[in-house]
Amino acid sequence: KMSRSTSLHTSIACTIVIGQFLGLMPLCGIFHQDESHLKVTWRSLRFCYTVIVLFGSVLFVLFIIVWIITTGVTLNNLLGLFVYLGCLLNVILFFKLAMKWPGLLKLWRCIDFICPSSDSFTFPKHSLKLKMNLVATVVIGISIGK
Repeated sequence: KMSRSTSLHTSIACTIVIGQFLGLMPLCGIFHQDESHLKVTWRSLRFCYTVIVLFGSVLFVLFIIVWIITTGVTLNNLLGLFVYLGCLLNVILFFKLAMKWPGLLKLWRCIDFICPSSDSFTFPKHSLKLKMNLVATVVIGISIGK
């Protein structure tokens, strides 16, 4: 049986929490022992925060469209529109992903148990958490640097 420290669920928990600070992935039960406790609860603070971020993104897109209509089409205005549309799309896609995330992790867990442990197929599970956190740190660092 796979230990808790080598599961994808444990490895990606900190990354999901960072996403929740940004209004993404409104999942409850992230730090439970296994993925069976993961769920999206409609009456949770996380879900409300995600909905607020979603509506805020919609408002920004609407405001920039009004701005473009009143001031005319310029490259800077279009750039702002594309940035806010990208943010809105991210919130929508991560929300849809959050709805399917518990099932995805259960499937991942099943694949971990079923797959053979031959040298040609093994995944370096002992460093999965480190690698996931490193990738998240690099992506967030680049985003902040922009």
